[in-house]
Amino acid sequence: MPTAPPDPQLQRIQGAVVALALLLVLITATLAWQHASAEWRTHRQAARDHGLIAAPQVDTIIENPSQHGHPDRCATCHVAAHRTILRDPLPQPLRAHPNQLNAHLQHDLGCADCHGGNPRALMSEPAHRTYGTTRREARLSAPNVYASCLRCHPPGHDPASADLARGALDFLDLGCAVCHPAANSPAFATGPNLRELGQVSLDHLQKSLIQPAFDAPQTTMPSFAFLFDHEPQRATRLLTYLLGLTLPQRAHLSHRAAPDVSTCTHCHARGTPPPRHTTFRHRCPYLAHYRDQLSCQSCHASTLSTETTACPILSNHGRACGHCHLDTSQRHPQSPPYRLFNTHP
Repeated sequence: MPTAPPDPQLQRIQGAVVALALLLVLITATLAWQHASAEWRTHRQAARDHGLIAAPQVDTIIENPSQHGHPDRCATCHVAAHRTILRDPLPQPLRAHPNQLNAHLQHDLGCADCHGGNPRALMSEPAHRTYGTTRREARLSAPNVYASCLRCHPPGHDPASADLARGALDFLDLGCAVCHPAANSPAFATGPNLRELGQVSLDHLQKSLIQPAFDAPQTTMPSFAFLFDHEPQRATRLLTYLLGLTLPQRAHLSHRAAPDVSTCTHCHARGTPPPRHTTFRHRCPYLAHYRDQLSCQSCHASTLSTETTACPILSNHGRACGHCHLDTSQRHPQSPPYRLFNTHP
């Protein structure tokens, strides 16, 4: 008995089902391979091999809180960042953090709050680029990472940010503050307030210093190319400070409130010279740098005037405070006061 010829439509349906099944198998195999070979998983496997995490944690994606509103997943690869080892022999991203992070963790500061980058990414290329751009993040390592300190702290708040404080002094010594005012600070204001520019790249800042007219053709700003040619370390310090000025401030965490100058009268009582021998040391790098000019003895003899007229030298130098400290009106009620000095037994 002759067989009926196959139905062409049924054959097409059967072929489509087989092709779809093969496609699903291929997609499943591809996803399984990508999961097994994912960059973040490779780093976590290495962390397991070094005893940093347990085997069940290899497939875990870590999400930590942060101040920028996005989950911070940096610790997925940087598994030992919470540990503090000054000279950790392990390579990145398994290396421990060289500085103590407890204070930062208490305020829910994530890695990207200080180091920048895209904290949501799980691959190093997008994670290490400035958020929303294609350029590599400048704050991934020192010295540029110290620019982030300026978001919450005054320059020189600890020894690690000493170069940031020197960069602030360079900003003042080179005359930058004459044209680029701080908030509520008098200046000729022929240039913009750098805190209002928004975050710009380090390359952009360097080019602005070397060739100011490249983005402002009518500018009268002088070129600072001589710094990069003859004083590269000073140029680097200045760039780090400038980068810090362009970063968004964290007012609710800020330790940069204007100092309470009433504490000065503890040592500098009106009409009496300040003591020459004391256990106090000014924390402010600016006061320490200009202490000879700010000393009452630089103008007065042994007896100081009791007049209530403000000292013109102090008034002139006081304009510099706004480049490191936030105005009192910008200070969050819960932010701690800034101590002017440390005690040393």
